[in-house]
Amino acid sequence: MRTAWIGVCHLRQTDGGEYRCQFAVWAHYESLRATLEAHVTPRGYALIWLEDVLPAAHHLSHQTSQHPQVGALVQAVHPGNTVELGPMQATARGTPAAEESYLTIEDHAFAPLPDQTGIPFWDRDWIAPELKEIVFGQPEDGTKMCTYLIVDATLRKTVIGTFDLDNVDVPVQCLFKGAAAEELKESAPYLIDMTLPDGAWDDGGLVPAFHKSFFAKHWGHNTGIFIRTTARMSEVWGHFRKFTLVPREGQQTPVFVRFWDEQYMRLYFPHIASHRERVERWFMRNGFYVHALLADQDSGKTVREIVLQHALLRAKNTPLKPFEITEYDLAPFSKERERKDLWTLAEALKKGFPKDLKSYSEETILALIEDPVNRMVGYGFRQQKHLYILAAWSLFFGQSFEQKDPSGRLSDICKSPLSEIDKMSALKARMEHLSAPKKAAS
Repeated sequence: MRTAWIGVCHLRQTDGGEYRCQFAVWAHYESLRATLEAHVTPRGYALIWLEDVLPAAHHLSHQTSQHPQVGALVQAVHPGNTVELGPMQATARGTPAAEESYLTIEDHAFAPLPDQTGIPFWDRDWIAPELKEIVFGQPEDGTKMCTYLIVDATLRKTVIGTFDLDNVDVPVQCLFKGAAAEELKESAPYLIDMTLPDGAWDDGGLVPAFHKSFFAKHWGHNTGIFIRTTARMSEVWGHFRKFTLVPREGQQTPVFVRFWDEQYMRLYFPHIASHRERVERWFMRNGFYVHALLADQDSGKTVREIVLQHALLRAKNTPLKPFEITEYDLAPFSKERERKDLWTLAEALKKGFPKDLKSYSEETILALIEDPVNRMVGYGFRQQKHLYILAAWSLFFGQSFEQKDPSGRLSDICKSPLSEIDKMSALKARMEHLSAPKKAAS
């Protein structure tokens, strides 16, 4: 959902002068920069970089000395005025280095195992060679790299139909402790040591049955994430269990974080790759670091590898603040949910108006309704049945249909303090009035 963001932008004018100013933007986090660029470019500025960007509510609660200026900027932005700039200040020439990324993210495709029908089971390969190298390979310097798996017991049980983590041939430890570990036994996350035993790289007979079963039945179902590190299992357990229950900014009740879910590999860790403090928090702890996280993608056809660029972090010693989930952490998930909701709307419109939208694909419909729907959400509309009608109007009467009323009544209704239901009733009445045939003058 769109909201107000506050921050500082650095700009370069066409004559070469450089300036900085505080800004407020009404936008999705992911479209914030583009929205700001669309505002400053026609005014003769190029956007160089941004800093201290936070949701306005967060900024107001933490930067008390700047409340008057920030408050004025925040109050000035809304769906009809998406950008407001504060006073310009000239700065010294020169641009910063490119934003540094502390994580390298790569998706590896690999050749699957060939059909092994007819080959005795003791001679069969248990894992594709390229995948084996990524998940279990050892560095050339001789340092032993261990492989651990954090698995979701519920998802694993869904695949094989039973809970079996209390009867496997590898070390297992629940990430919960005490009563929670017992009460939530079949739905808790578990840490499993999957480091290959000595000699198992070349001798399949030494490979634990758990490994063979996992890559035969569970790979491709997103049941967990792999961890590559030199740390002992107890250290890894102590590090990752603290992320299962994390404080939520502005709330007293902590939130349960399913960081082993595929969404974290696909959305969250790429999102924080340039955020030093968060990368340090997740990947480093008391003398050891997590070398890489791995997970299956694309139904097991590829493996995503997220590697820590630890050399970039060792040169500095930044004290870490207590970790808590903020709007920044939730931004990629909010974007994903919004995208799914828009896709659902696009599909519903396609089915609801088969003749009118015959030549439109769902992708085209989604592109056409995205801005209008986000604008209506900014006006306070939340119910899907209302957004469906508003999206339809944007398709048939124009993306800015509420601004086309000669009297301005539609726009006034959207901006009014009425409840969502009353707003919708008023909009329907006004739209019916505007579309009613005019009586001929006598």
